[in-house]
Amino acid sequence: MAIRQTSKYDAKQRGYRALLDYISGLSEPEAYRTHALLKGLEPDGRLESR
Repeated sequence: MAIRQTSKYDAKQRGYRALLDYISGLSEPEAYRTHALLKGLEPDGRLESR
């Protein structure tokens, strides 16, 4: 929704806003899972085998 908004913000700022809106809308389990995936961890905290 933030990306489609017409406002005084440029495209980059609207992108940041969209990302922040997405993050703020995550439930606690979704946030933990997303964090683990971004850090290269399994959702249960174990390191991924490579």
